[in-house]
Amino acid sequence: MSKNTSQLQNKEDFEVKQIQAAVSKLEQGQPPENLVDFRTVQLIIETDKESYALGETIKSRIYINNPTSENVSIRPITSYSIIANSNYDPNPIARSTSISYSPGAYITINANGKYFLDNQRYTSQYPGPFTISCLGMKKTVNMSGYKEVSLNSSGISLEIQTSQIEFKVGDQIEVYLVIRNSNPYPVKVPVFQNMTPSKIPLETPIPGFFVEWVMPFFEVEANSTRRTWTNNVTLGRTHYSKYWYVDGQQAFIEFEVAPN
Repeated sequence: MSKNTSQLQNKEDFEVKQIQAAVSKLEQGQPPENLVDFRTVQLIIETDKESYALGETIKSRIYINNPTSENVSIRPITSYSIIANSNYDPNPIARSTSISYSPGAYITINANGKYFLDNQRYTSQYPGPFTISCLGMKKTVNMSGYKEVSLNSSGISLEIQTSQIEFKVGDQIEVYLVIRNSNPYPVKVPVFQNMTPSKIPLETPIPGFFVEWVMPFFEVEANSTRRTWTNNVTLGRTHYSKYWYVDGQQAFIEFEVAPN
């Protein structure tokens, strides 16, 4: 265990002991004089940073803060839920906690002090906002980077585009094989190394040609496209069609060409 981890664990143990001491010494039949509620104290969700890289651990702590200059007491929170999720992850992380207290127990919070309630760690595989919620309060941090996906992933498709929209015989145009990312977050797609072009549709694509790239991924920003391959074409007929087969995906374009 590293020194930093040991220090963190020791601090958490100390805070738990403080909570136990505070609750046990305040067990009594009569409510304390300075009994308040959440109109006076505040629930605070803290994280160790405001921005993280994808896959990096988010360390969170939840406190009840006493912003006043006097010691106050509150009734114990016997149950609460914490929900944490990326704005784009369909599966949020949810955790419910119940705590038993002795009858008549109250919690004291020193003047300008904090009462430690909970701590959690999370990781996210989605870029963008990541929000932690508890008892109506929220804390949002940002996840940076590109989510790794495949050509078969949701929101990812192959397209063929051209350098112009009007065509006549003899034109020299560029034809692009494009990855479209329809997701609201950036992605990275592993480069493909076998591509099969064809002028007609193929029921069973045959092995194409091998391509060696200088990078491991195509990075595609949110709701955008990325060109991967370019062909220079001279239009010699009044009809043009092109098929590309890559990693089980098909891209297709067809258009009429005006006579020269």
